[in-house]
Amino acid sequence: MKCSDCGHENRAGVLLCDNCGSDIYDILVGEAATKQLNRDATRDLRLTEPPSSRPLMLYVSDGSTPLSIERLNSLVMGRVDPETNNNVDIDLTPFDALNSGVSRKHATLDARQDPPTITDLGSYNGTFVNGERLEAETPQDLHSGDEIQLGRLKMRLYFK
Repeated sequence: MKCSDCGHENRAGVLLCDNCGSDIYDILVGEAATKQLNRDATRDLRLTEPPSSRPLMLYVSDGSTPLSIERLNSLVMGRVDPETNNNVDIDLTPFDALNSGVSRKHATLDARQDPPTITDLGSYNGTFVNGERLEAETPQDLHSGDEIQLGRLKMRLYFK
């Protein structure tokens, strides 16, 4: 990530330039991949919950462009099951999720919370935060820069 102020090339996911300290979060947001959620994913939005203007940035271990996650919903992370047409909100199928041990409905990421939380949905291969396995159905607070691992698929979450 190149700083627009000093031109320093920063490592992926940093929010402030390592060289000059400038805020580069807005550059990250501009490069993030976005996806329109289906109507079911937005059905329980409440008008009393103010949407954040700062999305979560999820970097999957393959080093690709981050996924931008709006802070409006509790989202199911996992992989699509083409046989049952079972969809998830954050589809990790393109990141070799099946071979990495990611369940169809592996965990929920509650992006509405401050800080956001992750909850394992009783997955077979587990959900880990910074190397610590989570208990099923027990929400865990997340901090910017945390490593999230679903099965063997690692990713990093950044936010302000």
